[in-house]
Formats: sequence, structure tokens, C-alpha cells
Amino acid sequence: MVAPVQIKQQISEAIEKLPSESLSEVLQFVEYLQFKAREPKPKRIVRLRGIWADLPLDKIEEDLRRLRRESTEHLEQEVLSGDLPR
Repeated sequence: MVAPVQIKQQISEAIEKLPSESLSEVLQFVEYLQFKAREPKPKRIVRLRGIWADLPLDKIEEDLRRLRRESTEHLEQEVLSGDLPR
């Protein structure tokens, strides 16, 4: 197994041989590796039970029915009168 010091030296030598146009790609890759190596943040668990408990779902359902009915009536009027946009 190669020692980390030797690997760093090999990386440094390889970078020196690269054309300058490739250096930004090397940097992006190193930054990606650093990102991957970070400690993941603990995930926060969000409890959803009862989240809609205070919402007036009956009222919402009633409003949806009314909107559907009005939309259908409006569309029927447009179809019958020939006023549909083309």
C-alpha cells in the first residue's frame, strides 16, 4: 500500500503535467470529493399525524365541487356559443 505522503506527491506531480485548461476540472473533482467526505447532517423527522386536523375539509370539498360545477358550466357555454379560443 502506498503511503498518503507518496500519493500526495504523485497527485502533485500529475497536476504539474496537466495543461492549465484542465486545472478547473481537477479543482471541481477535488471539491466534489470533499463534499462527499463531509459528515451527513442528521435528518429531522417531521411528524405529519394530525397536520390537517384543524382544516375545514368539508368546506374545502364543498368549494371544490362548486368550482368544478362553475368551470363545467362555463366551458359548456363556450362550446355551445362557439367562443372557444383557437
